[in-house]
Amino acid sequence: MKYFTILVFIILCPYVYSQNYTRSAGFRPGTATGFTYRQYIDEESAIEAIINYTRRGLRLTALKQHFRPAFYEITDNLSFVYGYGAHIGLHYTNRFKILNKSYQLESWRYSPVFGLDGYLGLEYNIREFPVILGIDIKPFFEFSTSRIFYIFLDDTALTLKFRF
Repeated sequence: MKYFTILVFIILCPYVYSQNYTRSAGFRPGTATGFTYRQYIDEESAIEAIINYTRRGLRLTALKQHFRPAFYEITDNLSFVYGYGAHIGLHYTNRFKILNKSYQLESWRYSPVFGLDGYLGLEYNIREFPVILGIDIKPFFEFSTSRIFYIFLDDTALTLKFRF
């Protein structure tokens, strides 16, 4: 049944080419695997929500994104995407870190996290099909009760999004 659905989707894609897409949703496998939803504001900006699971934690990220043509001489389907945002979430841990000292806790517990994010990406918009392929990096820093302050610069991922 799964393959039949994919086959129907591929066959019907050329018929929806002329639609005006205002949203996209997809999958973001990488350092922090998750799902994305993007609402386009206009041709050059969007708001994206990402929910992902990473290192015993769950995060919900909201980003404001801007689009600029990349390598316009070669193709107009390639876009450079940049933006900023914030995230909240939970981290499941049994350690407490402060000033590079780690303390072992007696039990595992959830620690709330919140932080700020940056976003850089390169996306290829396949116009014949409602599909966007991309690669991105989303560095962030966050505050939590278990690590006080944490910086992670290597949150990279591939993206596959379907426009609708």
